[in-house]
Amino acid sequence: MSNEPREVCSGSIILAALLGGAVGALVGVMVAPKSGKELRQDISVKAKETWGNLDLLEEGKGVLSDIRDTLSDLKHDLKHKRNKSCKVGDDAAEEALDV
Repeated sequence: MSNEPREVCSGSIILAALLGGAVGALVGVMVAPKSGKELRQDISVKAKETWGNLDLLEEGKGVLSDIRDTLSDLKHDLKHKRNKSCKVGDDAAEEALDV
């Protein structure tokens, strides 16, 4: 079973949640009784916050990818060491039976 569809799905959900929050905030700001200047400033602030959240999301994906790579390497190393240990044990048992 591949992990790729799960990664894409969770990334899509996070992105949709961030965008939904940004749209909701924008609508909330637009319906609030404020002057045009205040409204533009609020929109600018919310847009900067949203871009900051998207940057964090990209950083998080990179960290997650690094963790997955590290875990994959560890898994490979552990399998190799297990196989090597089993071989040593099998050789020792065989030698003990031959004596």
